Order: sequence, then C-alpha cells, then structure tokens
Amino acid sequence: MWWWFACAVDPPVVTAPDVHSWRDEGALVVDGLETTRRLLAQGQKDAARTFAERVYTERWEPKLEGAERAMGGEAAAIATEYAFGQLLADLEAGVPRDRVEPRILALEEHARTVADAAGRAYPSPGMAPAAASTPPTGEPVRPIVPDVKPAWEEGG
Repeated sequence: MWWWFACAVDPPVVTAPDVHSWRDEGALVVDGLETTRRLLAQGQKDAARTFAERVYTERWEPKLEGAERAMGGEAAAIATEYAFGQLLADLEAGVPRDRVEPRILALEEHARTVADAAGRAYPSPGMAPAAASTPPTGEPVRPIVPDVKPAWEEGG
C-alpha cells in the first residue's frame, strides 16, 4: 500500500493570473490589500501579514514597481517599497488596526495612481510593445553604416 503514496502527484502550483492592462494590475494590488484589511479585521494578523507580503512580491513588484521606477525614478520606487515594508513591520509587530488601516488605504490609492499613469504612458503589460515609428515622409531613410572599410578590402 505504501507504493500508492509514492506515485501521488503534487497538486499544480496556483499562480496569479496574467492581466492585459495596467488598470487590472492595479486592481489586483488593491484587491489584495483589501483582503489584507479583511483578515486584519477578523483578527488573523499572521494571515494578514503573509497576504500583504504576497501582494507586494507577487503583484506589485513584478510589473507595477518597474512602471513606477520608469515614470517616477528610483526614489519613487524605493518610497513605495519602504511603505510596503512599514506595513509589513506594523503587521508583524501587532500594531493596532486603526493605525495600520491608513497605511493600507494609502497603498491602495498609490497603486491606483501608478496603474492609471502607467496606462497612459505605456502599452499594457500583457501586450507586445508597439513597433518603432518611421520617420515622416519626405525624409530619406539611410542605414547607419560606419565609414570604415572591412579588413578584407584593406588587403589584410
């Protein structure tokens, strides 16, 4: 009978869904933070902390953090990372809910703002980037080739 357990297959890993717009990415972060708030309200502090950490590592960091870094620079991305870190530290320390909720609400608003700005500035994260624009008509298109003769033409 022990051989039955040896043949058991591990369940498939559940991963977050791929989305096709920045607004969807932002909504997933906001939904995750809302779930964190609900868990905290239910007194499940450890679960709230674990969930908040996953929101950061699995939703914010992979895509929206890069968009924020591109739009607002390194300092903006570090400030958001610090805000998530403060939230995680508060949840770990058992800071009262009325002091933690404003941090969660601020991160939710920030996620919406970054997602909206990224939606205006960049193609959707699930889409291929747009092709490079061609020069306006009337301007000749010339390849950029250096004025150096290849070695075989130099006789060497």
